[in-house]
Amino acid sequence: METWDVFISHATKDKITIALPLYNQLQIHQLDPWIDKEDIKQGDSLFKAINDGLANSSYAIVIISPHFIKSEWTNKELETIFNLLVEKKIINIFLIYHKIDREILIQKYPLLTDTLAFNSEDGIEYIANRISDIIYNKEKIENTYPKNYQETIIKINEDSKIVLKTVSVEIEDKILDVSIYPVTFKEYDLYYYNKKDECYAKNYSYEFKRENYPVINISLDCVNKYIEWLNKKSNKIYRLPTSKEWDFIAQKNKIIDKNLNDYIWHRGNTKTIQPVGTKKAGKLGIYDMYGNIHEWCLDRQIRGNSFKYTLEDIYEKRDRVYSPKYSKDILGFRIIRESN
Repeated sequence: METWDVFISHATKDKITIALPLYNQLQIHQLDPWIDKEDIKQGDSLFKAINDGLANSSYAIVIISPHFIKSEWTNKELETIFNLLVEKKIINIFLIYHKIDREILIQKYPLLTDTLAFNSEDGIEYIANRISDIIYNKEKIENTYPKNYQETIIKINEDSKIVLKTVSVEIEDKILDVSIYPVTFKEYDLYYYNKKDECYAKNYSYEFKRENYPVINISLDCVNKYIEWLNKKSNKIYRLPTSKEWDFIAQKNKIIDKNLNDYIWHRGNTKTIQPVGTKKAGKLGIYDMYGNIHEWCLDRQIRGNSFKYTLEDIYEKRDRVYSPKYSKDILGFRIIRESN
């Protein structure tokens, strides 16, 4: 009997835009995904697809979209997936919400609240990479985003938006909304190609794609220009954390697991910068505070230590003030906002 690693459940109208690109990316990772090659129709075609595909797959990916919600047949398919999960005939479900607010999705399908979730805005390459890591490494499946994170959608133009995910951290007499990821090339490039000023961020050192990799090679002057632009677009006030705030947040987010390799990119497990969020989050649900890249602070100090450090010195702190013109190929930034 033929078997598959993962079954892709989706609406027919989402096949070309997301389902097939995901299918192709999973194959690049040497996974064997199942997807219907033809439009699923009522009757025998639907039942055959479920019997031959889903019943013989180890995992299920469910792409929830407005088209999915409106389809009677995809809803029946989701019900079957839940039943197979309860019967332990599939290992787990990966959820992708596509062109739909997470809150609307949870209202419609409350049983999906604790399901491992991705936003299609994260990019197909990133999602396929995370899913393949979980399947191959059989790591403990946890929700990709912390349950208490907030999602802010910042519209840039008719075709582009930034989806900012934050968690709230109480510090002294204020509450800070802290981005769970460093700012990515994908987000920063929306600024640059809108402004086309001197603040282009190069990525030549490691020859990787931009997208969900953390933006690097960026001076504090250019960071501040990006934040000024973002504040105008969002009608909110974002900023960098001070070094004192960064240290406090990092301490609250401190990793308590003995296996730091699961949480930190460092000299011992990578030779280059990695996409954001590809290791596990810390205690608060914040990713990549240590390892991968350094991060700018408001008072011109740098925190975090990059992948070039060993695990033994990854937490080392240097109180040094840098020029606002300084930039480096392992230096990026993360933004915060004071809650009203």
